[in-house]
Amino acid sequence: MATIQTEAAPIAIECIAEKDKVSVVTSGADMTLSTYALDDPNPKRKYKVQTSWATPGVQMSLAYAYDSKLLYSGGTNGNIYSWDVTERNLVSTLSDHTDIVMSLIVLKKLNNIASASLDKSVRIWDSHTKDCILTLQGHRKGVFDLSYSPYHRLLFSCGFEHDALVWSPFVNSIVYRLRGHNSSLVGCQTVDGTNELITADTSGIFKLWDIRNFSCIQTFSANLSGEGLKDSSKLTCFFHSKLKSRNAQQEEDDSRIYAASKLLFSFDQARVVHEVTTDYFNVFWMEWIPATCSIITASDKNVIVWDALVGSKTFT
Repeated sequence: MATIQTEAAPIAIECIAEKDKVSVVTSGADMTLSTYALDDPNPKRKYKVQTSWATPGVQMSLAYAYDSKLLYSGGTNGNIYSWDVTERNLVSTLSDHTDIVMSLIVLKKLNNIASASLDKSVRIWDSHTKDCILTLQGHRKGVFDLSYSPYHRLLFSCGFEHDALVWSPFVNSIVYRLRGHNSSLVGCQTVDGTNELITADTSGIFKLWDIRNFSCIQTFSANLSGEGLKDSSKLTCFFHSKLKSRNAQQEEDDSRIYAASKLLFSFDQARVVHEVTTDYFNVFWMEWIPATCSIITASDKNVIVWDALVGSKTFT
């Protein structure tokens, strides 16, 4: 669709989707933050740099708080900075980490900030007072990814070790340690609207966890052996996304995982397949409708429209 030319190698990226505009903020290796418009009606300004300003060191992570309209960035010096993106002003500095801040997220419904650092700690910050209200320690190696489930009020973290840790944002002790991977983890992500958590490691192994009882309910793998895909590199990152319904009759959302090494992989969630359905009368005519992925059949008694993806009736 487009290639955004950045002025320096991008280190972290954050999308800001406000009602009136959608933009992307990047932190650069040249110690700057830059914004780019994604929906500017003028094609000459679309995907072009809008503003750019200097930062105190390279910023390794970004998170935007819609409640306060502040952009948070985590630096290589262990500090967390909050910025007014419109005015390009430094609002505050949060200092407690002693190593690079690799991940920042906003805890939905709590409006607090969580940070993960290579100093092996996870910290919770009050977004109003700017104080560190909780320090979570239990990782044996550096931490670089976080995810939060607002429904269960649980925070998940992972890093260079093989386990993902489960925390409550209200107490400073580990709730649970998710074991099962045999390589360093590359990320963890909760699935919105479900009880699911996804983790993945550098060898390409993915695990799907049930948050309610912390059990692994599925394990699957990306092909990183080089066979057929010509890719022998390690998995580096992934994210889960929901896709728009194909038509109004589709009751189930499509879900997809995108993962990257040297190549980009995608995994589609298996859809529910209904058992064989029937009209109970002999079908003497049928027609395929490609626009809606539907089949129309006619029998002695009925004309039925079928969803060809899942085999269910949509209209009789």
